[in-house]
Amino acid sequence: MQVATTDIIQNLPPAQWNRILRKTPEFLRKTTQRLYFQKDQQLHLSGRLLLLQLLTNKNWGWEHLEAGIGYDENRRPHFHALPGDFNISHSGTKVFCVVSDKQTIGGDIEEIRQVVLTDFKRVMNDNQWFTIHQHQNPLLKFFQYWTIKESVIKADGRGLQMSLPDLLIKDRVVSYHDKFWHYQQTSIGPGYCGAIASNLHLPALDLQHINNKRLMESWL
Repeated sequence: MQVATTDIIQNLPPAQWNRILRKTPEFLRKTTQRLYFQKDQQLHLSGRLLLLQLLTNKNWGWEHLEAGIGYDENRRPHFHALPGDFNISHSGTKVFCVVSDKQTIGGDIEEIRQVVLTDFKRVMNDNQWFTIHQHQNPLLKFFQYWTIKESVIKADGRGLQMSLPDLLIKDRVVSYHDKFWHYQQTSIGPGYCGAIASNLHLPALDLQHINNKRLMESWL
């Protein structure tokens, strides 16, 4: 399993970003430019480049990124011809990508930002809600729970069709009715938290950080 992050270049001049877009293959430029804000465009493109970077040992190139990924009925992305799975997440200025050779996976990262916790009470069960408020840092605990749940629903593929309070978290396993998911929390930098979930036991994770400028220069 391979895991990598990158931080987008902040305050990138629009003229410089437009030059990068002009170098981007048309199919990816179109999907990137559907996003209105430049920051969102940078996050989107960086996620696809991270995926390509992690697949260099599979000899993947642009043509594989265009034709080698499909979507199921729930709009969950998957490889057409390769075994394994992948997932991309972004929050704040960070992008995160995980690739597996054989197991189903989901990943999520979140910038730990101020939120009104009571607005999210409906996504936790009573025990989780109690644990959050007993924690010395309730906001951190909330986002830890949130990223674990989000990684599971992304791995499962049904997304928000699943009842979030029914996701029970205990001893690095999340149970949902008669299904079980293994998870690991990931440390991706100050002010962020993240998690990866899988249908199989997760190996020790070796998180790579890839410089965004070098990532762009490698592929564009």
